[in-house]
Amino acid sequence: MARTRHTTDHDEIREWVERHGGRPAQVEGTDGLLRIDFGEPEERLEPIGWDRFFDIFDRNNLEFVYDPNGYFNKFIERAARKTSSERPFSASSRGTRKKSSVASKKTTRSGGPKTSGRKYGKKSQEAVRRATRELKGDTLKSGHSGPSRRKKR
Repeated sequence: MARTRHTTDHDEIREWVERHGGRPAQVEGTDGLLRIDFGEPEERLEPIGWDRFFDIFDRNNLEFVYDPNGYFNKFIERAARKTSSERPFSASSRGTRKKSSVASKKTTRSGGPKTSGRKYGKKSQEAVRRATRELKGDTLKSGHSGPSRRKKR
């Protein structure tokens, strides 16, 4: 199983990047959004030196997450990591958030409690009611092709 590693060690990061044919870079037009550029230089990435790269890395309190045997890599905030230095790839290692174990009450922008699901327009609500009644009465029809294949009981 593939495992990710986490590090803040400059030498370890530099060695991994250079072993994989990468170069330190930042996204053009940003004040230090770091990336590793592999292969042909990408237009939107501005090459930077290792000293500048690690200045930005340390100033932003980042940690480097990578697959020792592949090309997967990303930068995360050091405080965001709460697990061991090695772990299997998972949804959380790909940048998606895990749901909190603490249940929180959701609210609307106005501060009131969030009500249930999506609201439909009046015509849509009536169409759903009609279809539900037909389904319960076993008379639901499938589009314009005639009665559904569902048989009355």
